[in-house]
Formats: sequence, C-alpha cells, structure tokens
Amino acid sequence: MDLQNYWVVIFGGYLTGDYRDIDICVITKTRDNKKNKELLYDFYRKLWDDNRHRLEENRFEGIKEKLDAMRQWREIRQRSKFILS
Repeated sequence: MDLQNYWVVIFGGYLTGDYRDIDICVITKTRDNKKNKELLYDFYRKLWDDNRHRLEENRFEGIKEKLDAMRQWREIRQRSKFILS
C-alpha cells in the first residue's frame, strides 16, 4: 500500500514513547467512498498481517493465567487510585 498520495497523521502514545498502541489518521483527498473504503481495508489488513504473531504470542495459556492477570490488573488499578487521591 502506497500512502504517498495521502496525508498521514500519527498521534497518541506512540509519539511519547508509550508503544502499547499507535493512533493513526489517514486523510484522503478524494470524496470517492469506494476508494476510501478500499484504502481503509488495505491498511488494516496490512496492520493485521504485521501484528498477527504478536497477538498469538500474547494469548493466554489457560483460564488460570487469565484470572491471575485480571487479579494483578485490579491490584494495580486499586494502588493507582490511592496514588492519585
């Protein structure tokens, strides 16, 4: 996919060094909805192909691992409430 004919804006955590996600806005110069939908589909398909292995590697091994992760997340969230108050 060639994005040279479009304006691309990258914002969010990626710019501040927080690489958990990348927020991207692609601005097209055309009002042709069909072309815009094709661009969007191609873009997300490429992102999916590039990141599929990460999603599969991060998959939980079982219910115990998932429950442990949820417990840890709740504890971290609870600690952050005390810090912010």
